[in-house]
Amino acid sequence: MYEYPNGSFELAPEFIIKLHVGSVGPAIASIVVLIILVYISISYFFNRKGSVMPSLITLKFSFLLLLLGYALYSSSTTTGAVDFWTRVSYMGLSIAPVFGVSFMEGVMKRSYTKIKYLAIFNCLVCIALVWLEDKYIITREVKTFPHPTMIKGMGFNLLLVYIMGSLFACYILFIRYYIKHPESRSLYWPLAAGFTGWAASGLYGALNAASIIRLVDFPWVGPAIMMLATALYQGKLLSNRSKELENAIKEKDILYEQIIHDDLTGVLNRNYLLHTLGQHINLPSFDSVEHCLLFIDLDDFKKINENFGHLGGDALLQLVGRILKETCRRSDIPSRFGGDEFLIYLHDCTEEQAVKIAKRIQERYAEEFKGAIDHFTGVHPGLCIGISSSRYWTKTISEIIEQPDFAMYEAKRAGKNRIGIFAGNKNFLASTPSVNLVQQQLNVNASLL
Repeated sequence: MYEYPNGSFELAPEFIIKLHVGSVGPAIASIVVLIILVYISISYFFNRKGSVMPSLITLKFSFLLLLLGYALYSSSTTTGAVDFWTRVSYMGLSIAPVFGVSFMEGVMKRSYTKIKYLAIFNCLVCIALVWLEDKYIITREVKTFPHPTMIKGMGFNLLLVYIMGSLFACYILFIRYYIKHPESRSLYWPLAAGFTGWAASGLYGALNAASIIRLVDFPWVGPAIMMLATALYQGKLLSNRSKELENAIKEKDILYEQIIHDDLTGVLNRNYLLHTLGQHINLPSFDSVEHCLLFIDLDDFKKINENFGHLGGDALLQLVGRILKETCRRSDIPSRFGGDEFLIYLHDCTEEQAVKIAKRIQERYAEEFKGAIDHFTGVHPGLCIGISSSRYWTKTISEIIEQPDFAMYEAKRAGKNRIGIFAGNKNFLASTPSVNLVQQQLNVNASLL
């Protein structure tokens, strides 16, 4: 194992970083601001629905220049470096009014185009004065106590008044909006608290910079408060977006359920069954097992409507819908085909199993018919059902549906409450199909054709 030799050592001068104690806070804050600025910018690039996000990006950029400049000019050892970073710092402060206008646009969801352009123009003027004017705003002379900084001219106070006045005007408008719109408080309270703390810190810093008061200045406190506030706001915004997304998904699911179901009977509708069947018949594994279709038609439904009105007919349709949902398996798709006709897709079901299911449906319907129609003299409580096995299906949906439909009508022609099984060739259009009648004992009896 390598052993380090004992003894002390000294770093070469070029590896030593000297920081003024007052620069530590702004330096750390500027690094944090840079990280948050990158995060917000990336977030806004991928999700531009946040109306306040552009203003927060502007704010973070302003903070970055302000704090980074402060941290570096207060620790610089040459007049040139102090001069450069001082102007960088106050350039960041000059950008702040643009944030104010953009922020109010995002909060109030209104466009202040003229005011925004005016703020941008004034921002450019302030930046030009900070960099080009060296007599009335920021001079070329340096002072070293309590830390290195450039001496300010007489016009510097006016610059601060404009910048702070613009921010305070936006602050007052925001607080007024916040008070008048209680519904927005749950989202904007972090920004209201942060804006208030930043405004108080900014006023304190401006009074110090203008030499109106001479107290210890912590210029990073206001931005730190606002950073925390914007972090809380983004958390609230993300939480609200998550809830909105959850609600949208729920609404979509509800709407989807409404779209694919029949309003009256509660079973699935025709379009859903046909769409699902069309998908299934094109699967490679579809022909590996047998499937069946049941086509159901109510006996004497026209007579029921004539004698008991549409309410009586609707009661029977609702009864059939409930029976189908309770009788069919989880893998089956019961649907209302139209009027008093129902179509059931029995997935992975043999013809014999389909007959048993059809008989259970008929028995349940006969048992519960009296409860749906109180006076049923002259009305036969029966269902005619046509069955078609996938052994005879083609790849055309219309031809597939014609098979159980044909079997149902042949069963109806033979009498009431009958079950007919399609027994034609696979090529339905090539020859005359046959239908077998199922007797009460569930056996296939004789050809009807």
